[in-house]
Formats: sequence, C-alpha cells, structure tokens
Amino acid sequence: MKNFMSYVVMASFSFTLGLDWYLNSDFNRRPSSTEEFELQIQSLNFDKSTRLHALDKIYVRATFVGQFAYEFSKEAPVTVVRGESKILNFNLMVNPEWLKNDQLEFKLEIVEKSFFENVIVRCATISKDISQYNRSYQCRVPGEEAPLLTYRLGKKGSVPGQLAMTK
Repeated sequence: MKNFMSYVVMASFSFTLGLDWYLNSDFNRRPSSTEEFELQIQSLNFDKSTRLHALDKIYVRATFVGQFAYEFSKEAPVTVVRGESKILNFNLMVNPEWLKNDQLEFKLEIVEKSFFENVIVRCATISKDISQYNRSYQCRVPGEEAPLLTYRLGKKGSVPGQLAMTK
C-alpha cells in the first residue's frame, strides 16, 4: 500500500506540473495564427512651438522584445524643420513570436544619424489586448503639447480606432 500511495502522489505532482506548464506557456497565449497585426508609423510632426531645433538626418528605429530592431529610412534619413510635417507611412507586420499574453511590447526611437547616433525621442509601448482593439498612439517630447510621432497598431487592414472583429 505504501508503494501505491507514493505512485499516486508522484503521478498527481507530475500531472500538476505538466498542467501548469501548458497553461502558462507562450504558445497558449498567442492570438490565432489567422490574425495578422501591423505597426504603422504614420507621420512626423515638428511643431513651430517645439524647443528642439531642426531635426537633421533622422530615422525611426522600432525594437521588439529587446532584440528585434528595424530601422526605417536609415539609408535615406529625413530632415524636418520647425512647422513641417512628414508623412512616413512605414508598415511592419508583427511577428507572432513577439506577442505574449495577447500583448505587444515595443519601443520606437527617433534617431539622429551622425558619427555618434543620438536618440532624440524614445517611446516605450505596451499594448494589451491586441486581438480585441486597434490603437492609435502619439509620441511626444517630454514637456511639450504637440505630438512628434504618430503611429498605430492593429489588425492588418483595419481602420485606426475601430473595434476589431473577434471570432
């Protein structure tokens, strides 16, 4: 009888560990593979009232999960002067591996290209319930009213701010 009880305890413990691993593993938390999400970096708005000077030779860097970095227009950097807006229209498909617990964590940086790269603005974003809502974001220079960078995150092809259809 002692051996039987030890087997029952071991089997119960193993089952509990296996169930815990299955319920908390990453593959169980990702949206279905049919859902595609995209990050759209829309525009750069350099307000007349900003305390920054002209932004010369800048590009946008997007970093996901601390290691996947994408640099938009690094080879052809943009110059923006006060009072000017630039439509960027950079689109990036979100890799399902970057999603965890139905959320996406990423960082956008506006970088000035020179001998030493200078990060002008850094915006860290954690977007929760990515499969339920599309979102539009604004990145601002600390202490200023006008947004410097506008971007959106949502299901591929959906309208910004529109409630995403879920199955």
